[in-house]
Amino acid sequence: MIAVKPAQADAFTNRPDPALQAILVFGPDAGLVAERTRKLAANIANRDDPAGEIISIQDTDLADNPDRLPTELLTVPMFGGTKIVRVKASQKLSLPIIEEFLADPPPATTLIVEAGDLKRSAKLRTLFEKAGQGAAIACYGDDPRALGQLIDEELGEAGLSITSAAKRHLIGLIGSDRTLSRSELIKLTLYAAGQSEVSIEDIDAVIGDTSGLTLDMIAYSAMSGHTVTCLAQLDRMRSAGSPASAILTVLGRHVMRLHKVRTDIDSGAALEAAVRKLRPPVHFRQQTEFANQCRDWPAGRLLTALDRVQQATQRCRSQTALEDVTAERLLMSLCQMHGR
Repeated sequence: MIAVKPAQADAFTNRPDPALQAILVFGPDAGLVAERTRKLAANIANRDDPAGEIISIQDTDLADNPDRLPTELLTVPMFGGTKIVRVKASQKLSLPIIEEFLADPPPATTLIVEAGDLKRSAKLRTLFEKAGQGAAIACYGDDPRALGQLIDEELGEAGLSITSAAKRHLIGLIGSDRTLSRSELIKLTLYAAGQSEVSIEDIDAVIGDTSGLTLDMIAYSAMSGHTVTCLAQLDRMRSAGSPASAILTVLGRHVMRLHKVRTDIDSGAALEAAVRKLRPPVHFRQQTEFANQCRDWPAGRLLTALDRVQQATQRCRSQTALEDVTAERLLMSLCQMHGR
């Protein structure tokens, strides 16, 4: 019976209470929601030896088999340890099934539900906040302090330092969405590789400029369904030495930006106004295509696309020898999704 405050969310995510068996992660920052959901699942799984099993259930799974969720929740883990079941909140998610689980959760099973912004009175939120073994984590956009910590984390892992002036400049450019911010920072660390310090000049060369335009072209082609063009661009990027990880980083950032705008549109905002809010801004040469993609892709399908990008990114990190094949299959998958 825990409502985790935003200031405590990162600490809770890093060390989740072992007594909890049901956690709701929700909020308007879809990138932060996705990041904390992944971390929670991994941290809970890694408490056991051998590590627990993580099962991710998509909207399409629930549409094809409505009994998939209760079956996974009630099935005993095959190899011991905790089973972590991840599912996104949608019209396909049955609240009675959630209520039944919360009333009497089976041992060695943890349910993590990922949701968008929820009012305090929303039934899904109140279910988790009132459950004896449940918790709800609210995820809101990063403030300057949180952005500063994120910058220190990403640059520190890359062995880079940054001056106070450059840090303030960077905070003003990257915005409050966690996934978009992290993607921009990863792009910056790739650009500054081999240096000891990131300068304002480095930031201006990468963030919000045209330096990523070539990699962006692959993302735009994939999300427009241009399979032949997309794969040809991928071949050129690989020939030029661009790693698959960099391509997937740019692709993930692009999908997140589309989802942010599409969510605003579904909430009543005008397309042009929603696009203007993006930081860094959409390059003027790409504004028409970006707007078309916002119209073509529903928010739910964009979340599925983002999940595929994240899974491909994880595979590239764990199986570097297969990263080119993984990237190619992902791009083909996204092109096919556009045509549905």
